[in-house]
Amino acid sequence: MTPRPPLSDHQLSELRRAQQLVREGKGQGAIERIRPLLEAKVIHADVYWLFAEACRLAGLKAEARTSLNAAINLDPAQPGPWAALGSLLEEMEDLGTALVARRRLVEVDPDGVNAWLALGDLLLRLGDAREAEPAYRRALALVPGGFRAGHGLALALRLQDRPQEALAVTGTLVTRPGVPALTRTLHGHLLGDLDRLEDAAAQYRAVIATRPEELDAQETLARLLPQIGRGDEALAGYEAALRARPGDRALWRSAVRTARGLRRWPACLAWSEQAVRRFPGDPFLAVAHADALGFSGDPQAALALLEPLAGGPAPDAFAAVQAAHWRLATGDPEAAERHARAATALAPDEQTGWAYLATAWRLLNDPRERWLIDPERHVGTLMLEPPPGYADRESFLAELRAVLEGMHGANAHHPDDQSARQGTQTRGHLFTRRDPVIEALSRTLHRQIEEWLATLPRDETHPFLRRNTGWIGFRHSWSIRLRDSGFHVSHIHQEGWLSSAFYVSLPPEVESAPADGDVPGALVFGVPDASLGLSLPPRRVERAEVGKLVLFPSYAWHGTVPFASAHPRMTVAFDALPVPAQS
Repeated sequence: MTPRPPLSDHQLSELRRAQQLVREGKGQGAIERIRPLLEAKVIHADVYWLFAEACRLAGLKAEARTSLNAAINLDPAQPGPWAALGSLLEEMEDLGTALVARRRLVEVDPDGVNAWLALGDLLLRLGDAREAEPAYRRALALVPGGFRAGHGLALALRLQDRPQEALAVTGTLVTRPGVPALTRTLHGHLLGDLDRLEDAAAQYRAVIATRPEELDAQETLARLLPQIGRGDEALAGYEAALRARPGDRALWRSAVRTARGLRRWPACLAWSEQAVRRFPGDPFLAVAHADALGFSGDPQAALALLEPLAGGPAPDAFAAVQAAHWRLATGDPEAAERHARAATALAPDEQTGWAYLATAWRLLNDPRERWLIDPERHVGTLMLEPPPGYADRESFLAELRAVLEGMHGANAHHPDDQSARQGTQTRGHLFTRRDPVIEALSRTLHRQIEEWLATLPRDETHPFLRRNTGWIGFRHSWSIRLRDSGFHVSHIHQEGWLSSAFYVSLPPEVESAPADGDVPGALVFGVPDASLGLSLPPRRVERAEVGKLVLFPSYAWHGTVPFASAHPRMTVAFDALPVPAQS
């Protein structure tokens, strides 16, 4: 380590003044104090470190990085510059180099609890919960009972599909005074993961009773209550919270978004009307209010609000999408096409605009509909290959059925904000489960999907084909178990690129159904959302078959035919996104 040269009294005085300016958030003023020291060739780690903090405040991140590296070169054993460098690199989204800095920091400062917490937080951000776990455990050893370390450890365990262990951690934290609402909410999530849904609901209620602005607890509770047969209470937490915090814009947006997602149109209409008065100029609230008007029976009022937002000087993609919806619903496919094209230009990777464009082109007898979504070329079907270690598909599916049945056990009702009716849906991201059968399914599907993607043509002008890199990552995954009379309403997947249905088990009445007519349990493509009021026949009907995987663009309208049986229809579904091509 290079020894620190002594600073003169004048230099120390200037440094203290600069430190005070940094504390006050006056980065440029601090720079002006420190720069003469650097120009005078004052070589000292603390000077470079403080100059970096001033540059960071002033938004000069590249200069801050250079100065921190200089400080570290002068005194590599000092923890402060390593900590500052790690934080700066995270702000700059250079996470790989930030991880190097965070690991170096815990070497330099092995007893620094904040160093271990920062390392754990970054590892979680990078998706490495397994490596984050020991970092949080070390932080807990240094400060037993620390809330932040305990929360991080519980989160790392949850992400490793170890909810029982995670619940034991949060269980000790939530009994103590001062526990953060974030940790109390995580405790509720873990109760839900373990299918203790009533306990989870009680935990969320306890959180919002004291912290009504805790949006994660509010939103999760509202979506959970309908699944345990208490849908009439779904929005009660928001009602109390809005009375308690009438000036909280984020709370109003969350309440409106949740009411809209749950299709509680009277509440959505009332809340959005109040919200747009309180917060004029918020495009999300304006569009949500327009939608509520439309779904309350006044589509013309909806269009009167939407079209200026969709076509104004700062056009809004969400407004354009919903304007297309209501133009289709009111029988004006030409105007719907204009709005849908605008939406796809503004947000080319959002799927709803493409779905509405396909519908408008179909109503206009435009051949581009078949270019956009060809039910023969763009819908793929595969039969699952037995994963390694299994003699055949049937033996694997038998194990998979048993695992999935356990995940569906205690749920009583379908989620109100999803497409399934008369059934249940698993919680969370299915393919993150650390169950060997689920992992085998995920790996096999991943490989077979990428093999199928390699057979598709390239078309840089096509919204689906242009994004095909040949490689995917699973964004969401879940299982649906439909009961007697169960079905999926026609819908799309707004946040996906490639969507799916994989048949795990079927009722005998579905397996033996004739191939003609309305095939019970079949997957139907091309019938738009019922709220559009359009009477269009399917473009393709895909019969269900155990072991079959169906793949299609996420903007393709799809739903299922109801079936009558005492036996369930169980599927796995996912949304995938393209990832950069791998060498």
